[in-house]
Amino acid sequence: IANSIGDPETAFAAITALAKSFQVDELKPQTETLGDLSRKAKSLEAFKYILTKIDSLTQKAVKANRFDDASKLIGLGLTTARKARDSRSTSRFTAQKRDLALLKKQYESASKAFETLKSNPNDETANLSVGEYFAFFKNDFEKALPYFARSSDENLSRLALLDLENPSSTNKQIDLGDAWFEHGMTQKKPNKLAILSRAGFWYTEALTKIKDPLQKVALQKKIEKVNKEGASALGSVAQIAMSKPWSITWSTGVSYTDMKYQEIGKVIINSSELAWEVLNDNSIKVVWGKGNWEIYRFEKTQNGLIMVGENYYDGKFRCKGKTQ
Repeated sequence: IANSIGDPETAFAAITALAKSFQVDELKPQTETLGDLSRKAKSLEAFKYILTKIDSLTQKAVKANRFDDASKLIGLGLTTARKARDSRSTSRFTAQKRDLALLKKQYESASKAFETLKSNPNDETANLSVGEYFAFFKNDFEKALPYFARSSDENLSRLALLDLENPSSTNKQIDLGDAWFEHGMTQKKPNKLAILSRAGFWYTEALTKIKDPLQKVALQKKIEKVNKEGASALGSVAQIAMSKPWSITWSTGVSYTDMKYQEIGKVIINSSELAWEVLNDNSIKVVWGKGNWEIYRFEKTQNGLIMVGENYYDGKFRCKGKTQ
């Protein structure tokens, strides 16, 4: 199909429909089709479409713990990016390759620990391994808590037990946030970021209930501190992105007059709260919905920092941004 259809989007859609009609695994034929399209691609738009699809499929493979498939896709992404002379995409896939190796190693360790827990649910070392995988590599702290509670790490066990009590009073929520924050400050990336995010979670829970203006201001300062320290753990892009609000203008004429980072992993754009994640040292991804996201890249110039963005829903929209 890919050989007979020149349009990459049509070819990819055709192979996907064919795989569904025969009820087979879509990932393998889609990867093969993207490889074929990459070898034949010549236009900038074709390369961008292919790279976007590789990104999307890589995420699906990682989510399904199919690390070998994800590795093949990342390799294809690197080859395609270099062929397109796209330095930003090359950097992004290089970072993904490094992160995937670490994730795969942690997954293999957690898988062995899971087997141990089947026969010995209270094994402290195994519980720690599984908890770390969920909290620090899969960004699922809620799922990690029961494992941390039974783990060999005294600090994580103590805090997880307090967390699992699900405190409802603002004072206890703030105290728990403080405890997570203090422990997070002793950690390194990626543990530090995840633990600080948990502190931010409890601070935010308490903030919704506080009526006293002075107490609210004090708690907001705690949240700002969490954001600042979390940004430092993430790297330069987060420090830039979270330090000031941005104004953005898209090629379609649409503008975001107030894009600001509320807390780790969340961004406010025109009053809408969205999720975001770091892709590499100078890029972040903002998710609007299923199959619709934007990539924002931050660059240093003689005139200061600038932002360049792309909408990956159809790969056609571009934007530029500046700090307010």
